[in-house]
Amino acid sequence: GVSFVTAASFTLVLGLFLQTLVLTIYLLARAPDVLQKIFRLWRSSMFAGFMGAFSSQFWFLAFALTAAANVRTLALVEVLFAQAVSHYQFKQRASARELVGIVLIVAGVGLLVSA
Repeated sequence: GVSFVTAASFTLVLGLFLQTLVLTIYLLARAPDVLQKIFRLWRSSMFAGFMGAFSSQFWFLAFALTAAANVRTLALVEVLFAQAVSHYQFKQRASARELVGIVLIVAGVGLLVSA
């Protein structure tokens, strides 16, 4: 009787909590100085942390709505965005191998969407 939004949000919060706990324990044991630096710089990382959690929320909502294979396949479109940024921002040209990979990704996403 729980909505998919509640279930996805709870799962995300639990996952983020466990990741934070494990990483904190690891840093306490292996690199306490790094943990101190993280605590000193917490304000400057708040926006990035919020945006990461916000984007993860949409990932978990998508996983709650459809099969994980569909979500991951559609997520491969991020390769296109990375290639576009690389080309327009950094003036890097794509190799033939990269172009073939992009075509295969687009074809796979097209097949997934049309199925």
